[in-house]
Amino acid sequence: MSAPEPARAAGIWAPEHVWVTLGAVAMVFLAATQSLAVTTVMPLVSADLDGATLYAVAFAGTLATSVIGMVAVGAWCDRQGPTLPLTTAVALFVAGLLIAGFAPSMEVLVAGRLPVSSRSSCTGGGCSWGWRS
Repeated sequence: MSAPEPARAAGIWAPEHVWVTLGAVAMVFLAATQSLAVTTVMPLVSADLDGATLYAVAFAGTLATSVIGMVAVGAWCDRQGPTLPLTTAVALFVAGLLIAGFAPSMEVLVAGRLPVSSRSSCTGGGCSWGWRS
């Protein structure tokens, strides 16, 4: 007599995960588009805002906050699942884009770039595929 086959875990396209999967894919796409756009226009924006001294911080600050965010979001996803952290990441991403997009100074632009990294906390490994039922 053979042992019963173990139950398979639901995949990322299962009905209970499809919206989170689509949200994560959309976040990766939007983040990649945003990164490409920012990298392209940052020299002009930095010159217009007289912010050459903060040019590197606009990129390094985002990287640093995403590393910290991955640890925090990973623990959050372990406790509650990915839906609320991913929703929060989307809200922070949009808020950061609005702040940075309407920034009157380089300091405000850098401050607006920090929450933009929240998307990578969720989609870069913090919780994207750690499904919990």
